[in-house]
Amino acid sequence: MSKINQTVAVNPTADRKFTKAKPLAAKLGLHAKTIFRWANAGLIHRYKVNERVVLFDQGEVVAFVESARVFSGLSNLREDR
Repeated sequence: MSKINQTVAVNPTADRKFTKAKPLAAKLGLHAKTIFRWANAGLIHRYKVNERVVLFDQGEVVAFVESARVFSGLSNLREDR
């Protein structure tokens, strides 16, 4: 029985969608600077294409926004007067 070594090229970005900060921020109701601040803080990744183009993984940013949401319990704390 012989072993066959195969190298399979896997494209890690096949199911990922990348976009610039401004359109992504507009879609999420944020400011583009907020997305850059998160990247500077290491909360999300940035993908620098060249000196002027920085892209963000939409799925990663959306997942971060959803995980960071704080739901206010104020409506449960209010009493009818």
